[in-house]
Amino acid sequence: MAFKWGSSDDYPDERFVTIAEATEILGLKTRSRVLRLIQDGTLTTYRLPDTPRVRIKKSQLLQTSQPKTESTHE
Repeated sequence: MAFKWGSSDDYPDERFVTIAEATEILGLKTRSRVLRLIQDGTLTTYRLPDTPRVRIKKSQLLQTSQPKTESTHE
């Protein structure tokens, strides 16, 4: 199975993405914002076997990219 990369990824199940992919999925120009989200605890990183790079769950990215809705009081 071939995965599409970044925002073109249409794989329906959970998978772990790189910081570069996370940057593209979130629509950012640089990875520094993703690194800040990791530092402040908004995003959790995971270390997978046989790779020195950290990964982020795609589902967590998609939740992070959802606009925050403000509650309106009438």
